[in-house]
Amino acid sequence: MLNPALFLSILLLTAQDSPLVRLLKGGRVPPERQGAVVDLIARRGTAADLAYLLQQVADPNGFEPSVRLRALDALADAARQRATYPDGDRSAVLRLAADPQLAPDLRARATRLAGLWSLPDALDPLARLAADPASPLSVRTAAIEALADLGPHARGPLEALDTDAQPRVIRMAAVAALARFDLTAAAHRAAALLSESIDDEDLTPLLAAFVQRQRGPETLASALAARPLAADPAKRALRALYALGRADASLVAALSAAAGLDAEPPPPSDAEIAALVAEVQSSGDPARGERVFRRADLNCLGCHAIAGAGNSLGPDLGPIGTTSPPDYLLRSLFLPDEAIKEQYHTLVVLTTDGQIFHGILVDRDDQRVVLKDATGTTRSIPTADIEEEKPGGSLMPKGLTQLMTRGELVDLVRFLSELGRPGPFALPPPSLVRRWQVFRDVPPDLQQGWPESVQVSLQLLNADPQRWAPAFALHSGDLPLQELTGLAGGPVLYLQTQFELAEPGQMLAQFDDPSGLRLWFGARVVELDASGAARFDAPKGTHRLILRVDTASRSRPTLRLTLQPDAGSSARVVPAGGL
Repeated sequence: MLNPALFLSILLLTAQDSPLVRLLKGGRVPPERQGAVVDLIARRGTAADLAYLLQQVADPNGFEPSVRLRALDALADAARQRATYPDGDRSAVLRLAADPQLAPDLRARATRLAGLWSLPDALDPLARLAADPASPLSVRTAAIEALADLGPHARGPLEALDTDAQPRVIRMAAVAALARFDLTAAAHRAAALLSESIDDEDLTPLLAAFVQRQRGPETLASALAARPLAADPAKRALRALYALGRADASLVAALSAAAGLDAEPPPPSDAEIAALVAEVQSSGDPARGERVFRRADLNCLGCHAIAGAGNSLGPDLGPIGTTSPPDYLLRSLFLPDEAIKEQYHTLVVLTTDGQIFHGILVDRDDQRVVLKDATGTTRSIPTADIEEEKPGGSLMPKGLTQLMTRGELVDLVRFLSELGRPGPFALPPPSLVRRWQVFRDVPPDLQQGWPESVQVSLQLLNADPQRWAPAFALHSGDLPLQELTGLAGGPVLYLQTQFELAEPGQMLAQFDDPSGLRLWFGARVVELDASGAARFDAPKGTHRLILRVDTASRSRPTLRLTLQPDAGSSARVVPAGGL
């Protein structure tokens, strides 16, 4: 039987009258496949096809909410990858962007399109959105990115946002946007912002604006030479740079000097490695080392998974303690470029407009190169826009060990050396759920009381995927809940995990503590008994569990879930963690 997606693609290539659009118009595409059709239109559709997508997005009675978002993404992809735009009037996106009754994720996507399409009347509406304190933060930052697409004409509105009256996240976004067309002016403003940085502030978007531009690191380094940072702000900026997987020499030198660190630390001698190994074995604490591994500034989880929990930019470290002795682990941390496995080599791409992208090669064809960078962001770069490409080094920057004390380094290596070995850090059972996602910025109506199934369906199951942030449990399976309340914006969390059944049957979800929990299988409530167990029937296929957690009502600060077929069940499950 011919694959439906391939069949639709062949239709599009061979027919002359937009067969995919005719299928959508004729109502012959079931809702669950409309998104796939929209994606095909983005890759191959004509300007007339894109105009139909825009019409459906602008019509409140057009596409379903999830397909509406996917259509906006498709329109953006067509603009970025093929420089193809809808026929006719495209100003509808400005009306969508300004409508406060619409969901923020839809408004933000419409706002970005106004910039990608360089709409002639977009400057003033985008400037108003960017400066409006009543607009959601996601819409404001999308407006700032769209202003950057308009080029030097947007200089005034962007510079006006870099004032003490604006939140720092808006100021940093505006300066990052300014770097798109005036590196020098942006660098001096960035130096001032970095000098005022505070703990736990995310500096990576600001630093990324410079390291992803040709001559950007050198320009920012020059600005920092004219306005040196104090030690603590310099360390924060250095951590952000390393979190991006970058170690540009000029910028590292400027920040390291201000932080009182060695920009080019000499590799440890054999005697120093031997002394560290002795400390690892005698006093290293793997539990403390796991906390070091999870530190946001080191970004270990951003690149590595442990038995499937984490990201896949680097090797899965689940069994590493069984194959790598402490001396090898130490040398890999000090000299990461010497320990890169073949499939994890990186690529550096320079585009014709001066952008620089560095990441693991995910895919390439005659139309595009797809990279995944150290933050987990996937970037698709049209081959027509590539001026030069060359091999890159490890995404783990040299010098990362300087952000750790000697004791933290010893604990980290002890943790890694225990992974996969018999004991508390052996490979975890597949029934232990360690991959989660947490819903960002929980709205007030979901914070208060138990939501109805229709709310779960509309606001959670059909939410913009970007609203779900990855969250990983400890090796033990315990998920630290307080780490997630900042993302959620309050004490009530919504978590989800995914599982796949090869055969249908009854499932058993067992929580360590039922207090403060409410569980849904899809949009259907599943009751927990006094022991924290829940049983439900599930058909073959991929499914989601949604969990509401009131952290203020729980008797413990963590959460643990095992998910497996119930006793006597015919179900065969493959836990897949988060989406």
